[in-house]
Formats: sequence, structure tokens, C-alpha cells
Amino acid sequence: MFYERLNQLCRQHGTTITELARTQLGVASSAATNWKHGASPRSDVVTRAAAYFGVSTDYLLGLTDSPVPAASGMAPDIEQAISLLEKASPTARSAALAALQAVVAAIDSSAN
Repeated sequence: MFYERLNQLCRQHGTTITELARTQLGVASSAATNWKHGASPRSDVVTRAAAYFGVSTDYLLGLTDSPVPAASGMAPDIEQAISLLEKASPTARSAALAALQAVVAAIDSSAN
């Protein structure tokens, strides 16, 4: 399941598993072949892949079909922001997070 989910996410984001393994996950390109044949990835690899794509580790491992756990109890605007970020590329998510951090810091400093 890991390989299939990772492959789907890579295709959606215009990359390959081999490239992702080498550049983002810190493993040899051959690891992708091993995953394709059923080998289990290390937990740190699953965690890094989930963070890179903005999905849950449970989703990558096939434990749930929802890429991100339900945002129950959150304000609608926060749920909308999460929904938008789920669809964004990893680069866009990183930029959005940096912008949000700058806005929060500016507001906090002006409140003091």
C-alpha cells in the first residue's frame, strides 16, 4: 500500500518515487524498487514522506483512505485553509506556512 500511495502522490506532484527517495527521503533510489516489491519502509522514511506531501502516515500506510485526519471541532475557516493546503504542492505549502508564521509574528509584536 505504501508504494501505491506514494506513487500516486508523486504523480500528482510531478515527480517520481526514485527522485523523491533520493532527494527528499534520504534513501537510495533502489529503496523504491524494494517498496514496490512489498518491503516495508523505515518509520522515519514514512514520516518524512508524509510531511513532504502533507498527508498522514496512516494514509501512506493504507490504514485510512483520508489523506489528513478529520478536522473535527475546528473553525470553518481553518478547515477551509487545511483543505486548500492539502491540494497545494509541497513548495506552495512551505511558502504558505512561512507567510502565516510572518503574519502571526507581526500581529504578536504589534500587540505587545
